[in-house]
Amino acid sequence: MKNLDFIFYYAPQNIYSFNSLAGALENAKSEINVFFEQDSSNLSARAISSCKKGRTPIVCLSFCTTQSKEMAKLLSHLRRDLGPKILIIAGGPHPSARPRESLLSGCDFVFDRESERTILKFAAALAKGENPGKVAGLYFLKNEHIEYTGHPEKPNLNEFMPFSFKHSKFGAIEITRGCSFRCGYCQTPFLFGNRLRHRSVEFILNLAEKMLKRNLNDFRFITPNAFSYGSANGRKPNPATIGNLLSELKKLTRGKGRIFFGSFPSEIRPEHVNEDLMFLLKKYASNKRIIIGGQSGSERILEKIGREHSVSDILNAAEISVKYGFEPHVDFILGLPGEKKRDLKDTISLMDKLTDMGGRLHLHYFMPLPKTKFENEPPEKLPESARSKLKNFVARGLAYGHWEKQMDMGLSGI
Repeated sequence: MKNLDFIFYYAPQNIYSFNSLAGALENAKSEINVFFEQDSSNLSARAISSCKKGRTPIVCLSFCTTQSKEMAKLLSHLRRDLGPKILIIAGGPHPSARPRESLLSGCDFVFDRESERTILKFAAALAKGENPGKVAGLYFLKNEHIEYTGHPEKPNLNEFMPFSFKHSKFGAIEITRGCSFRCGYCQTPFLFGNRLRHRSVEFILNLAEKMLKRNLNDFRFITPNAFSYGSANGRKPNPATIGNLLSELKKLTRGKGRIFFGSFPSEIRPEHVNEDLMFLLKKYASNKRIIIGGQSGSERILEKIGREHSVSDILNAAEISVKYGFEPHVDFILGLPGEKKRDLKDTISLMDKLTDMGGRLHLHYFMPLPKTKFENEPPEKLPESARSKLKNFVARGLAYGHWEKQMDMGLSGI
């Protein structure tokens, strides 16, 4: 039996992924150590230390497209320092969508999409000295040709923890995977599919009880759309299940904990905001702001990108939010494919209306991501007048976001 050291590159952008994988590895039957390195310079040192102790080091990377150039440099350095002494595995949005690129950059294996089951089977094979290349859900190179072992089995979320109690790596609780919509810029359907899967209320309450014993009293949630929780198809909210979750959590905390629902790191689709659901949030949630996915103020662009809601839905969601005492933070994506001056004019007009009613703007800039409808569509350039208006929103404290950095990356081809 081989003793394994999984060394996670625990950068801020990937902590949720590695929290869940660390939780999954707690189910491993072989001897496994898990290390979390936040500094890339420590990865080599940790791997060398592992080798000296006679263990097998596996350096683990997870990254999105905006990190791909940085990761290519890191992979080059790791291979230069350690050569074949270590295994390097990678997963996440970019390696899943561009496995050949990641393998040619220096990865030994790429994990395809959801990896809780895959990493357990991979670890078991390595520990026994068996070929891990027979595990489903892996890409690897063989004689310069890419090999794929087949689609991984989607995990039942109730069988896996969203984070690691053993290693005290906690965060938001992932309650839903998948999205029934197909927005042209979004990788979620590719990564998780169009059928929604939910962690049960019972599982979440059991998890919350364990967290409270660790004095972890704030509860936040990861989901593509908070108001889709418990929904069979993701298109019609299930107020009964949402209400059950929130009310039971409130009872469990006994006033000693806080519930954040519909706020970062999740959001709410605007057409799903209604008075019944906002009443539940007001009654049970601690957050005073909610995140609404608006994306554009142009009806033409909303239709083009496949949002399946209207501008009036965005305004209505903001109005109801304000009525119930919440500050609406509305996501916008600038530079979307096909966006013209008239579309920008409509978007900025909507922004003015939202900020006038007390809302704030979360600004993004379109970047073409692999395995999306718009992966080959370049972003549209913003005229200087639009840039000035956006900067004015930011200067007045009405908007925030990394839109300028994203604009530079998008226009330069990421």
